[in-house]
Amino acid sequence: MFVVDFTLEAKRGPPAHHRLRPEQIIDDLTAGGLEASLIDEPLPDQHIVVGRRK
Repeated sequence: MFVVDFTLEAKRGPPAHHRLRPEQIIDDLTAGGLEASLIDEPLPDQHIVVGRRK
């Protein structure tokens, strides 16, 4: 599973209160039984987290 979300600092995208920090996404995916990590991809305003079955 890939989760792409805007960074909290991004000037565009949804309101900041609708965005999640990568650590929050990783914690949620891990709690759901997946291995999760942040992908090192240089996007201008977003981050990508990947979750995989263990």
